[in-house]
Formats: sequence, structure tokens, C-alpha cells
Amino acid sequence: MTVFDLATRRKVNRGFSDGFTRAVEIVVSPLLLGFLGSLVDGWLGTRPAFTLGFAIFGVCGIFAKLWLGYDREMKAEEAKLPGAAP
Repeated sequence: MTVFDLATRRKVNRGFSDGFTRAVEIVVSPLLLGFLGSLVDGWLGTRPAFTLGFAIFGVCGIFAKLWLGYDREMKAEEAKLPGAAP
């Protein structure tokens, strides 16, 4: 086993870990915020206004987080290319 094999394996494993983390964030964030909205709805008697509002806020928030993170990663990769503007 060479150093390059270990580096490649490490990179692949990190990719799997990042993907799993993102998948959990996509699912858990809206569910958690929806649950909190449900608690607020129960307290105020406004079903399902806060549940839907908080869940939609969670979906939009995680979408924005993933979009901005992807954009930042791509800019970093583009900066590594030869001939890239500093």
C-alpha cells in the first residue's frame, strides 16, 4: 500500500462522511424546527401555522447553507487551477 492509496482512501472516506452529515442536516433541521413550531402552535392554539412556518424556514435555511457552502468550495477549487485570478 502506498502513500497515494492512503491519501485517496482518506479523501473518499471524508467525502462519505460529509455526504452523510449533509443528509442528516437536510432531514433533521426541518423536522426539529417543525416540532418546535408544533409546540408553539399547541401553546398558542394556532395549528398548523407555526409548524408549517418553522418547517419551511428550516428547509429554506438548509438549502441556503448548502448552496453557500458549495459556492465557497467551488471558488476555493477554482483558485487552485493554473492561471486563476488571485
